[in-house]
Amino acid sequence: PLMAAGLRLGDGVCVVYYNDSPEEGLIQFFEPVTAADLPIWLNSIAAHEVTYCIEQREAYIRRRFEVVLPPGIRHENATVQGYYSVVKSGAVETWGEVLADIVSVLYFRQTVPERWEQFATKLAAMRSDQARRWPEHNTSAWLQKLIASGAERPAHLGLFEAAFQLRRQLQPEPSALPSHRRALPLNSGHVSPQGK
Repeated sequence: PLMAAGLRLGDGVCVVYYNDSPEEGLIQFFEPVTAADLPIWLNSIAAHEVTYCIEQREAYIRRRFEVVLPPGIRHENATVQGYYSVVKSGAVETWGEVLADIVSVLYFRQTVPERWEQFATKLAAMRSDQARRWPEHNTSAWLQKLIASGAERPAHLGLFEAAFQLRRQLQPEPSALPSHRRALPLNSGHVSPQGK
């Protein structure tokens, strides 16, 4: 990745790392980007990465499991340890990517309102194009629905709260999801209530 971020639980600080030697797929993606558009893309990536900290805060500090877990995974009586085990299983990796990509699109909508759709469409195309290599990052089904909806953010919601809401509202039908996503247990089970 070009950047990565995580929440430091001890003090609640979001730590963002920059990779000065990104992998080839990202180099190819950024090669045709103009100098004028590069800051817009880099800021959207930073917003994307900070979203992971926001989601981690909601789970590990605020314990708002009903917000961070996908529909179909029970959140009642969930614990931090149980949530962590679901995250480590990989079952919600695409779910987290979706949230972060929605934030990027909302950032485009807010920052470059006259061109947001161009940026969002390119992001969706990249996710689709790289799906074979990184299937868990293929958020294109959600992004296509978001773009078609006009990516409107309710005025009473901040960027991240709107993204949490839109992620649920735009949940694609299972048939619209890549086959690897249909096989994961997102519509059954629960977060184990063991531990704190």
